[in-house]
Amino acid sequence: MTLRIAAVGAAAALVGVLLAGCGEKDSPPPGPTTRTVATTSASAAPAELASFVASPCSVLTDAQRTALDKNGFTVRAGTVKAHAQSPTCQYGDLQHRETGTLWVTAFVVTDAGLAELTADHAKGLSPEYWKQGTLASHPVLYYTGQGSPEFCSVAIGFTDRSYVGVEVTKFNTDKPREDTCKSTTAVAEQVLATITGSE
Repeated sequence: MTLRIAAVGAAAALVGVLLAGCGEKDSPPPGPTTRTVATTSASAAPAELASFVASPCSVLTDAQRTALDKNGFTVRAGTVKAHAQSPTCQYGDLQHRETGTLWVTAFVVTDAGLAELTADHAKGLSPEYWKQGTLASHPVLYYTGQGSPEFCSVAIGFTDRSYVGVEVTKFNTDKPREDTCKSTTAVAEQVLATITGSE
């Protein structure tokens, strides 16, 4: 199964290029997006994900964002963005790129699983970073096709045909990518707590 490339990362890349052209960003602009999603519908979602398909911003509460901030992971309020393939929630201010804050995109996919992402990786998807793991007993894939260490995303598996994506950009960081991935993990843990009701 070949998954379609979503538009979110491409939009972020375009903004990064524009800002770089205006002299507001010293680091190189991001390359093409690596996020792949298939068409998502609430009717196809497993019960625990159904309510988050159309309301992706509900995966991260204000209280959780406050807790993350106290631990050094600053995530601003989120806004739902409608896309043909799946609604997403975008947290943060991509236009101003406040150093140290996180730009987070969260979304739910209900007709493709981690196996499809792995198959696409074998064909060249996300060549810059790829790492398997587990998070709260859920299989996860960390990935990115972006060269800058600002980027690290994770796909959290729920069923063979569903996963939750959490993409993180850590603005203007000069630390290794693993540091950004720690931020991704911190956010993903909170997202999982919301979905599983363990917060």
